[in-house]
Amino acid sequence: MALSPEVTETGSVESSSPSSITIASRAHKDFDRVSHPKKSQYATEYFLHSPVGERFFQAPIDVPRKTHTKWQTLAFAFRTLGIVYGDLGTSPLYVYPSIISAETPNEDDYLGILSCIFWTLTLIGVIKYTLIVLWADDHGEGGTFAMYSLICQHTDVGGQTRKIILSAIGGIRAEVPSISQMLFCCQSYGTNKVAFLFSPIMATWLLTTPMVGMYNIIIHYPTVFKAFSPAFIYRFFQKNGKQGWHMLGGIVLCITGCEAMFADLGHFNRLSIQLAFSFLVYPSVLLTYAGQTAYLINHPENYLEGFFKMVPEPVFWPMFVVATLAAIVASQGLITATFSVIKQSVALDYFPPVKIVHTSEYSEGQVYSPEVNYGLMVLCLAVVFGFRSATTIGNAFGVAVVCVMIITTCLMAIVMLVIWNTNWLFVSVFFTVFIFVEGCYFSVVITKIPQGGWLPFIISILFTLIMTSWNYGRRKKFEYEMKNKLSKKTLGELLSRIGDHRVPGVCFFYTDIFHGIPPIVKHYVQNVRTLHQVIIFTTVRHIPIKTVLAAERFLVGRIGFTGVYHCVARYGYMDLLSSETTYFLDQVTQCLTKHIGSALDFSDNPDEVGQEDERAREIQMIVNAKAAGAVYVLGRSEFKVDNNTSYLDRIVAGIFYPFLNSICRSPVSSLHIPPANFLELGMYYDLL
Repeated sequence: MALSPEVTETGSVESSSPSSITIASRAHKDFDRVSHPKKSQYATEYFLHSPVGERFFQAPIDVPRKTHTKWQTLAFAFRTLGIVYGDLGTSPLYVYPSIISAETPNEDDYLGILSCIFWTLTLIGVIKYTLIVLWADDHGEGGTFAMYSLICQHTDVGGQTRKIILSAIGGIRAEVPSISQMLFCCQSYGTNKVAFLFSPIMATWLLTTPMVGMYNIIIHYPTVFKAFSPAFIYRFFQKNGKQGWHMLGGIVLCITGCEAMFADLGHFNRLSIQLAFSFLVYPSVLLTYAGQTAYLINHPENYLEGFFKMVPEPVFWPMFVVATLAAIVASQGLITATFSVIKQSVALDYFPPVKIVHTSEYSEGQVYSPEVNYGLMVLCLAVVFGFRSATTIGNAFGVAVVCVMIITTCLMAIVMLVIWNTNWLFVSVFFTVFIFVEGCYFSVVITKIPQGGWLPFIISILFTLIMTSWNYGRRKKFEYEMKNKLSKKTLGELLSRIGDHRVPGVCFFYTDIFHGIPPIVKHYVQNVRTLHQVIIFTTVRHIPIKTVLAAERFLVGRIGFTGVYHCVARYGYMDLLSSETTYFLDQVTQCLTKHIGSALDFSDNPDEVGQEDERAREIQMIVNAKAAGAVYVLGRSEFKVDNNTSYLDRIVAGIFYPFLNSICRSPVSSLHIPPANFLELGMYYDLL
């Protein structure tokens, strides 16, 4: 990993790496902001412009979180209805029809089922997610990968590959196959606009269904709330035995969507999700389930169509329209969560680069990826038309959801012990209770593998192969570059061989290495036999703030020799990174000339004043090189494998990683480099 720099009294950055990098005098202010985080919104910049591994696998600086007014929080809470709670809110449509029973359930059975639903929603929805898991975010981001990232920042597991894949495929489900294309086509408009369209639908659904439920409770079974006693669960299993255990396979669907509460956290804030669930979604679905149960106790033969049968005839068609619209948006939360999961996995270097579009200038977590969106659409259609059965799709969905919840419970226990330093007794109770509840459901859904439950495992194996291969290749590449990076002495020897035969102009050499020179530079000089007059090794870093001020965007410095510099370009999520015009060239060269000039203006050393002419010539050299134009160089490495290479390297680094690298999004498209000024340089990396 790159070495952590130390600040000297003169405002320079020193490290034990071969090259010593000096930065402009403005660095004093930058590092002062890091030392005192509350002074600036850019307090996160110092550790965030470090390599991806450092950003995610080291303990972060304590930065104040962004706060929202109560009206903003209430607005967020309303928007969560259409984004987060579609699946959970519409679960009464399919839970009872999914419960398979050898014989028609009777009154005791229905009360036992309602008791199971109540305690499942209360334990997992309210206690686990709302009160505990939502606090385990990573800088406002939620989901399994965010929790994994949080653990990596406080432990030494960052370098080891993990197969936390099921969270990315938890949303394989479709209520109404014919509307899939329309739902996916809406995603490019962003979370706010999608919520503006979908939230009123879900709000109408969540307000009207409990009214229907209360009507049925009053008419058919006013004492139905007695089922909230856990005694009815005991009676249910005592009476039904193994058959009652099989019924859990349908009851588990009442918590589908709970995982979206955490996965979609980055699109909203914690309080808004907690408010929406606690004061609207939770009581609404409970009243709806209670109403269904009250109706079915008097009409047990209608359990396969319990919801629509309980709707009073005068309001049947309005409720049918609302139910249809609600079913359309039911999977929105898991689509949105998938965007967040892919974004997090790309940032962790566990997934090939994809296009990430930030759809809101106010929330860094609201993202959209066109490649992921249309990939999900194709996968959704393939599943729907391949299975052609809602029951089979539900089996696949149930397996994925329960697996994600078990993974979340395990990671949450680690967070509580390692990061929160929670009393071990409380952690033991938490882990025991939720592993028992979720384990019971898992023991049932695992029997559904032959009936569609195999799909999440097949997809997880595919994603595991992709993610482990990509991460393995990236780590091997980084290890080779760090091991073979050029020292200052080697760079000096290369420059001395070239002498004064330098090509006019500026060369931006893009690299992920912050300290040192990538080995591909030596390969470049050995083949081209020259270098440009000004070489700027450029590292681009994206940081989770809206925008970086132009005056603070570039960190520049000399790497030991005249004409050789390093630049770190920092961009916020709403900043446009573009090299298609001369703006990038103008800004970087301007920062360099100011930096070189500032060494004169603020120097008190008489010996350095005599170097004024030399520094002036250096500034003029940069100006002349800028006038001659710029070229942008990107390295493209391939691994050299042969019979002496290990079997693992031959398969992963020799086949899978090159294939993924060849089909993934090119850095050129994200950097917006003009084709006429772009040069790609290839090199073999020997793994021996």
